[in-house]
Amino acid sequence: MPNIPGADARQSRTLQSLNRFTPDGITALAALGLVLLDAINKAYLAVNEARLSLDLAVAYRRMLDDLYDVQDALHGDASKLPAALATFLATVEGGCQQCAPAALSKPVPAIPSAPISARRSSSS
Repeated sequence: MPNIPGADARQSRTLQSLNRFTPDGITALAALGLVLLDAINKAYLAVNEARLSLDLAVAYRRMLDDLYDVQDALHGDASKLPAALATFLATVEGGCQQCAPAALSKPVPAIPSAPISARRSSSS
């Protein structure tokens, strides 16, 4: 199991789950994480908070704020990384149960929309 100072691995299900991956798997996860963070930063990947309950929208906002702190530490002052990671993990695994994977798997109602070709012709 990786030793990340400041993030108590005994209390983090996420950190405990890393031991099932090979070093190449962890490298792949890191690469995927960087791509996803870049997508979030560029607003290519976003959560439509208007479609969430107030509690869930607040939970996601808290999770994203903590995620940005981790990202700032990764790209800046590395001494802040342990605390930022511990806060993020505590939010996601503790106080932000709505952000947990089980909550993410709930079906989202479909938004009725016209085919792209119809939307293009109606905007002309």
